[in-house]
Amino acid sequence: MTLSRRAFFASLAASSGAAVAHAQTREAPVDEGLFQLAGRCILAGSRAPQLHPTLAQMLERNALGGVLVAGENARTSASLRALVDGVRVRTPAGDPPVLIAADQEGGTVSHLSPVLPRMPSVHELGAIDDTALTTRWGAAMGADLRRVGVNFDLAPVLDVRTNPRNMVVHMRTFGERVDVVTRHARPVLEGLLGAGVLACVKHFPGHGDTAVDSHYGLPRVAHTMARLDAVELVPFRAVMNLTPAVMLAHVVYAGVDAERPASLSRAIAHGLLRERMNFTGAAVTDDLEMSAIRSHWGVSAGAVMAMEAGCDLLTIAHSPHIAMETARIMARRASQNRAFRTRLEEAAGRVHALRTQLTRPVPSNAVQATVWDVLREVGHLTRARDRRAARNAVDPTRAAPR
Repeated sequence: MTLSRRAFFASLAASSGAAVAHAQTREAPVDEGLFQLAGRCILAGSRAPQLHPTLAQMLERNALGGVLVAGENARTSASLRALVDGVRVRTPAGDPPVLIAADQEGGTVSHLSPVLPRMPSVHELGAIDDTALTTRWGAAMGADLRRVGVNFDLAPVLDVRTNPRNMVVHMRTFGERVDVVTRHARPVLEGLLGAGVLACVKHFPGHGDTAVDSHYGLPRVAHTMARLDAVELVPFRAVMNLTPAVMLAHVVYAGVDAERPASLSRAIAHGLLRERMNFTGAAVTDDLEMSAIRSHWGVSAGAVMAMEAGCDLLTIAHSPHIAMETARIMARRASQNRAFRTRLEEAAGRVHALRTQLTRPVPSNAVQATVWDVLREVGHLTRARDRRAARNAVDPTRAAPR
């Protein structure tokens, strides 16, 4: 999709600002320890067909929490394994594994397909409504990711799609009903985690009632805390004691914080997620390069705001030079502001705890399933459901309660 003229000039201005900041950074040395601390709170990716040199440098300096991989980085299983191996050999000895993350939700958002087989969407699982199948889906997805070295899946989506005009999460969610999404939240997590892959539920506190795509604009909804409690938060609440990570949405919830999206809002990232929901894992931002953040605050400034709000792992999905610059900016701020340094230390501690979970052995009693088994089962059950619907359309009395 092409950018509008307004978005283009906003992007140009942001790039110019980054260049100025970069020049200033070269003139002012940054404390290496603080740079490492800041970098370990960043999940970064690139569009390069291999491990980008800037990310390799950050890894070697022990200044990166995770690497986000996608099809642009690896077109074959062998090239993906080579990238993963490149990350591993640059991880300092004695440290827990670096997060190697992917946006592999199944269905339309399958950023490692066709290297990995495309799994059915969770929307199909919600329509079938068999929680045991959903657990097997998670187990098969996790096994496939683990096979190629990916240890952190930015999934599943737990949004309730209450707005029929919402094309952002459309086929990416279990459905339009709170009870269906909630019923499948725990099984899908159990499948993924049982396969030894960390999960990150999203988009907290809920992206299901938006009509604007945060890739291209800043969505706003009027929801109050009462509304969130009754609808959006229900699936997230069901897995707060299980999920290792939660991704916050770039959506303004005006009834809670009228100025900032959830990812930059202390009222939501700290007040709601930490204090009200009692979440103790890692709070992850959605990609800070999305227009919702880039066009309004800028990537690096947005990263600082997200950190101050209470987020722990800051996603910069495409631009390694911005990831490097953001680490420098946060390190400089930490050297001047004790409260910010304390917040960085807390965030880095949570990311370290998340990475440490990767050292646990895969449970011996975990559910075993393959992608092909799940594909066959979903296909069989979907065809059976469609046949029943067709019969009921011809003879409506078949569907009538007795």
